[in-house]
Amino acid sequence: MNLGLAAGATKRWIVDPAQEGGFAKGAPKRKRTIAKAVVAGAFAAKQLNDARKLAERDPELKPLLAKIAGLTAVLGGLTTALQDGNVDVQDLVGTGTDVDQLLDVGKTLGLDVKERTPPGL
Repeated sequence: MNLGLAAGATKRWIVDPAQEGGFAKGAPKRKRTIAKAVVAGAFAAKQLNDARKLAERDPELKPLLAKIAGLTAVLGGLTTALQDGNVDVQDLVGTGTDVDQLLDVGKTLGLDVKERTPPGL
């Protein structure tokens, strides 16, 4: 569940707006889009941290740890960049690939992980 929520928040409020030009200077509602992305990044990082704790306790889930750590680091860097206004759209779009790779690892482990959009963000 944590992976699905992290994936959904990342794609919905970071990757999709980046692909649609929502972070570009002069984009309509750019500040709001950035604010939502920062909150979504923090939410996704929390979900990934919870997933990491579960994976550390379950030997079958240990293969997820490297991907979780990688995506957590990417989100931390993106959140800082978004707050500073130094947005590299390619980095944001590339985050979608990182999310997909994490979900793929989960699927190879037999997890039924689906992207879920968190309510209330």
